[in-house]
Amino acid sequence: MPGVESGDTGSKDPTSRSPAAGRLVRSYYAAARRGCRGCHDVVVGATREWAVGVVRRLGTERVVLAAYLAFTVWVLVDPSRDTQRVWATVAAIGYAAALLGLSVGLGPRRSCLVAAVGSVVVPTALLVARGMGQPEIRVVHSGALQLVAAGSPYLPDPSSVYDYRPYLPALYVFGALPGGDLRLPALALLVAALAAVRFWSRRVPEGPDDQRAVLDTRLALLVACPLVAAAVAVSGVDVPQAALTVLAIALVSRRRYGWSAVAIGLTMAMKPTGICAAFVLTLCIYRRDGVRAALVFAALTTVTALVAVLPVARVAPRAMWDNVVEFPSGESLVQSPAASPLPGVLLRLAGLPSWASLALVLVAAVAFGVWCVVRSSPEVSWAASRIALGLCLAFLLVPYSRVGYFLVPVLVFFPFQWVAARAPASAAPAPG
Repeated sequence: MPGVESGDTGSKDPTSRSPAAGRLVRSYYAAARRGCRGCHDVVVGATREWAVGVVRRLGTERVVLAAYLAFTVWVLVDPSRDTQRVWATVAAIGYAAALLGLSVGLGPRRSCLVAAVGSVVVPTALLVARGMGQPEIRVVHSGALQLVAAGSPYLPDPSSVYDYRPYLPALYVFGALPGGDLRLPALALLVAALAAVRFWSRRVPEGPDDQRAVLDTRLALLVACPLVAAAVAVSGVDVPQAALTVLAIALVSRRRYGWSAVAIGLTMAMKPTGICAAFVLTLCIYRRDGVRAALVFAALTTVTALVAVLPVARVAPRAMWDNVVEFPSGESLVQSPAASPLPGVLLRLAGLPSWASLALVLVAAVAFGVWCVVRSSPEVSWAASRIALGLCLAFLLVPYSRVGYFLVPVLVFFPFQWVAARAPASAAPAPG
């Protein structure tokens, strides 16, 4: 044919268009000829190379946003979750608008910001205005009213599942704020915490503008992640703990240990899992500035938690024990509705007693603590990763757990890994 070279007649061969695709196809042919013996690494490597090539051609932001959009479509298919469907409808519009922004040249940073606003801010405001949300929002609000009226958020004789208030006293402060819905103040606190991470990153030392744009894009994608966005918009109960933990780690990076201790002490006064962050950050501060700084941090953290908890515990100690300890551990007459296909939940359903489940959690906590002591580091990225890992272990092994709890380790882990390379050099440890 005129204008076509003889070598072009094989253009239908998929290997002629993409070198990566060609290597992938050839590896599959080789695996088939050799019965897959010894070809696993070749196939996996070629598949990975092909996938990376696809992501590079389409753009990481476009691929991630498309995955987010697909998740919202999956949520919309389930007719049993009205609140989640409202969130998914609004979030799908936000993700679609962000994908459109990428296509028309809006840029990754602005497009991902559109996704964050469309999947978090807008649906949260809409659900709050409509009074829609998970039952725990009303639990926190009713507990706040009880705290103001009687000095304790806990009912002495709870008769139904939502009469129980399984959180420690500090969390109910968010239910006492104007409006009684903790989601908007929790969202504001989360934005402030991530802003602290962002501005800490800019100050040490300042890099090219495109590096700051990449960090902004990643933080926006993190907020727009369905695990985060849906939790903020639909529930918000775990957001204050996550935000304060992120803020505390950022403060440690600036060596503002006193304010960091107050933040972590407040997380301990919201949920017992805050102890994990307090322990890891104490080790990190010890490696950065020695024993005295670590002891002062630990003492101030403990004092903050006790000041927030003890006055309430003195008012109704037995009611607090029933709500905060027996109900979450499965020892109360009414069982917690928290359920998921996680190992601890499956073990409970298989008949493992609650005391055995809690013993398993305790053994894992001790092993985790020893490992952290042996492999401690002065870097805040190390602290963030260990806090996230410790929380994941707890959520995997406790007898009552939900997938939504992993919001906290996700928010704690990723920001500090992204800025780790630009963090200031830590001072040499000064033990003793």
